[in-house]
Order: sequence, then structure tokens, then C-alpha cells
Amino acid sequence: MFSITKKFSPQVEIGDYVLTASGENPSSVQGKFILAGYVYDQATYPELYSRLGLYLVANFTPRTAGTTSTINALTYGNGLYVYGGNGGVLATSPNGTTWTVRSSGTTSIIYGLTYGNGVYVYGTQNGSIRTSTDGITWDTRTSGTTSDIRAIIYGNGIFVYAGQSGLLATSTDAITWTSRTSNTLSTIFALTYGKGLYVYSGDRNRVE
Repeated sequence: MFSITKKFSPQVEIGDYVLTASGENPSSVQGKFILAGYVYDQATYPELYSRLGLYLVANFTPRTAGTTSTINALTYGNGLYVYGGNGGVLATSPNGTTWTVRSSGTTSIIYGLTYGNGVYVYGTQNGSIRTSTDGITWDTRTSGTTSDIRAIIYGNGIFVYAGQSGLLATSTDAITWTSRTSNTLSTIFALTYGKGLYVYSGDRNRVE
């Protein structure tokens, strides 16, 4: 259940997203969020959007990913989309429509994937990190850990990875990594960067 007190019904605009909490078919009119008979605007209700996830998006077109494995991470950079997932599955696409499966060099689960400063970087279960300049050929790097790397980002000239039991490290080139103190022993599942600030979140509703 979601506790939403404010509700309104703005004008529905063509091209906006439709979201239903119950998994019903989307409305024939592409509009704002639709939940429990009310319409919610994404910009006004970002928490609702993130908690529910996108069940149905009326103007998204399904594509063939080229795999039946779970895809855990997706990034875009230098004109190329790259995804990674279970069993080390990895693929690239120039347009998000046609995907070419690549050799990732690992059979571990790829949890984190990012692009920055001309380099694609992924992090995996058991602490493996690899980098690539083209999304095709991947080089093994020394991560400094054997714990699961659950998230990896790039921002303001710095790569950051995080994961199991408060694992956290930074790098300026994605090759040499320095362990940092995260001030938590909880597993960190998510990382982001914006407005000069790095933010992580994970187990036990922790955000720092």
C-alpha cells in the first residue's frame, strides 16, 4: 500500500507516461500517472514513481535484447548503449533497438555499469572490474576487493563503486582504485552524482 494524501487530475497530455499500480492495461489515453482512480504528475510525485517502478509505459516499444538472462545494469556513452547482467551477459547497441551480444570476459553477475571520460566500466559479483574504450574488448583491472560490487558511477572526474557490507572505492581512471570509508556496514545498492554531491543508498533505508 502507498500512502498518498495529495491528489489531483491535471489535463492529460499526449506523449506522457501512463503508470498503473495494479498491472492493468494502460489507458487508451497516454497521460500522467494513474493510480487508484487519480492521476499523478511525475515531477510532483518522484517518490511514488521510484517506489512503484514503471509497470506500463504506453509509448515504449519492446525490443529484442538478444538474451534471456536478467539485465541488471545499463549505460550510455559515446554513441553506444551497453547492458550487463546475470552470467556475465553483455551487449551493445548504437540505437537501443538492435543489440549485439559481446564477450564480457566473465561469468559473474554484472551489477554495475557506467561510462565516463571515454571509458566503459563494469563491476561484478565477487569484486571483478573491467574497462573498455569501445564496449567490445574488456580489460581486467585490480579492484582491491573480492566483495560484490553492486553499483558504479562516474561524476565530476571520479569513478565510484560500492557494494557489499559498505564497500566503497574511488578512482580517477577506473584502473587504480582507492578504498574509502562509507560509514556503514550495510550493503550499498545504489549510487548517483549531482550538484557536486555523491549519494549512496542501500540496506536499512540508509542514504548518505
